Amino acid sequence: MKSQVRFVLVDDDAINNMLSEILIEDEFPGVKIISFIDPEDAIEYLSSTDTTEENEKTFLFLDINMPLMTGWEFLERLEQNKIQMKDSFFIYMLSSSVNKDDVDKSAMNSNVVSFVEKPLNFEFLSQLSTTFSLK
Repeated sequence: MKSQVRFVLVDDDAINNMLSEILIEDEFPGVKIISFIDPEDAIEYLSSTDTTEENEKTFLFLDINMPLMTGWEFLERLEQNKIQMKDSFFIYMLSSSVNKDDVDKSAMNSNVVSFVEKPLNFEFLSQLSTTFSLK
């Protein structure tokens, strides 16, 4: 049975979300994409959704610098809500500024796959497709 793939975007910049959606849709036609500008709405969604479905992979692209809640605070909330973040749930921290502290913090967090500089690009998505055999 082929894996289902879902992308969840959490970024307070609606334009960046729209551009990311276009790139993801171009690379993975017909894939499920859910985007949030309010991190609280994303937490509510993830709390009410099974992120550990056997045949589903969830890729969360999480902006680090948001005014209502940082990406790091968002991760803490996911842990507090006991949202499963293993095996089929892959978190990528996003930022338009390459702050060494954020890159290091991403590398040290066991729930984070890696740090990605915004905006998303075709090269990264193609690499993601190859790494996870998404096509």
